[in-house]
Amino acid sequence: MKKVCLIITIVLLITMISACSKENDSTQTTTTTQSQTQAQTTKATTQATTTTAETSETTPELELVTIKWLGTATSNYLDTAFPDDRVIKELEKRTGVRIDWSENVGVADPNQKIAVYLAAGDLPDVVMPVNAAELGVNMITAKAVIPLDELVEQYGPNLIQNCSKMIAFNKLSRSDDQNNLYCIAMGNKHSNLGQNGVSEAWVIRWDLYKELGYPDVTNYDEFLELMKAMLELEPENPDGRKNYGLGFFLAEGWGSLMIDRSMMFEQGYSNMGIYAIYVNTVTNKVEPRLTNPDSVFWRSMEFLNKAYRMGILDPESATLQYQTYLDKEATKRYVAAPCNWMAGGANRTLMQESEGDKGYMPILVEPNPNGVWSITNLEAGNQAVAYISTNCEVPERVVQLLDYCATEEGMHLLYNGVEGTDWEVQDGTPVIIGEYLESVINRENIIMESGINKYTWQLGVYSNPLNKNGYFNHFTMNTPGLPVNPIITDYKEHYDISFVQEKFVEFPKYTYDYGFQAAIITSPNTEPDQINNNVNNYVNSNIIKLIFLDDEAEFMESKDEAISKLKDMGADILVEYCANLYDEFNEKLESMIN
Repeated sequence: MKKVCLIITIVLLITMISACSKENDSTQTTTTTQSQTQAQTTKATTQATTTTAETSETTPELELVTIKWLGTATSNYLDTAFPDDRVIKELEKRTGVRIDWSENVGVADPNQKIAVYLAAGDLPDVVMPVNAAELGVNMITAKAVIPLDELVEQYGPNLIQNCSKMIAFNKLSRSDDQNNLYCIAMGNKHSNLGQNGVSEAWVIRWDLYKELGYPDVTNYDEFLELMKAMLELEPENPDGRKNYGLGFFLAEGWGSLMIDRSMMFEQGYSNMGIYAIYVNTVTNKVEPRLTNPDSVFWRSMEFLNKAYRMGILDPESATLQYQTYLDKEATKRYVAAPCNWMAGGANRTLMQESEGDKGYMPILVEPNPNGVWSITNLEAGNQAVAYISTNCEVPERVVQLLDYCATEEGMHLLYNGVEGTDWEVQDGTPVIIGEYLESVINRENIIMESGINKYTWQLGVYSNPLNKNGYFNHFTMNTPGLPVNPIITDYKEHYDISFVQEKFVEFPKYTYDYGFQAAIITSPNTEPDQINNNVNNYVNSNIIKLIFLDDEAEFMESKDEAISKLKDMGADILVEYCANLYDEFNEKLESMIN
């Protein structure tokens, strides 16, 4: 049995991106519209729907069934067994499937509960482990979940049409070498294209940057000087606590993966779990991350060590865990962050207190002219994957439910609410209306009572941002007259751009799908697996300490010693193993899709 690498950092990233992308978030509204053609809409029905991108047909009315569902990345949204919001009620009408969420209520770690039920042989109808690939393999090995190939062939035309890469990927990488389809991943075709934010980039306090006169930042030394100047403008937070330029949560198990996060994106690299490697997003080839002294990782380490010696890096970064970091950043202690969700709490507070005049906006420091990874494009879906257990008595109905969610109609319901209540077509373009419109204008959160954007992690199979007719599938992006925060207006005027992402998407290669990197795996009790474990432990227990050295010469000497030890551990052997594995996987994937 293979041990699949747990891509913890990315799941957290996508979770936060999803939260930042909710249409009720005041930082994501826009007045920009696209040229559109006539929208194709279909009426709500009590029948099970088998809509394709070309036609809309209905099958005979089906008996209402109830299924139990365990697993979510947003358990805080599931506070009752049967929510009464209008989105879930409408979904029930259209599919004839009622979902019982009771197994998630009050559960802090659904993955752990899934593991307990698996051991007892008592899984509910549908289970969704999130960022827990090994748990998925265990369920397959125990024959606790069923293969879906024939069911999808019979009941999933939209899954086949709109999610073909996800299906191929799951057969190759989420089947315990059986090449069968066992699970359906959420978030297929998802990207943050068109939104007024960039998740994969440094963010800075734009109001302070403006106050300084927008100084040029073209390298990391200038970036340090910028943060130093910002701290001179605002040395303390409102509670009188000392501010810093940056902070991290390096006491968290996966926190060290954040060290090079933003510089990695700027230079066109990706790392999703195996510490020793990068994937070059331009060439799609594996390269060494730790044993190359000139790598982005070591450049980032040198940058952070200098920031520490200048008093810009929060020294508590060494002891902060993820939640304690979030608690601290929410008190407005940092003037910059490696990504937008690492400044999310402070940004929301600043925006609310200043009516949009203060907050964080993205910048590029030293971008790679050949490609900057600024937009994630999830061709294989995300790390929330749905399995049907052997205890389910109506597996075909579950597949029909997921198939409906793989249509544009299903996506429109989950992301925009009910037609006629939350949105309508005006001059060929769907726009938001009613309570939903008012909530966006007033910056109010109505997720719980409306259901809009509430179930996208559990049921959002298809998440393509652009409709084939030219408009955005998130209808706030089509709606004219929505409020735009002054800080966003100032940002666009400063750079002379029409939307925030424009400065980032001008590069020739600006999208990337990290999901395929889940194919880079190590088999237990093998040399690569042992090397991987040793390298990861060494990074977390030793290398991160180098950031907090007081002397530059000592840092450089320690860096050379660390690289030598990593090579002695076999890190380069692991890089070569991963490179060959990834090349072979991509060849198989291309062959299967074709």
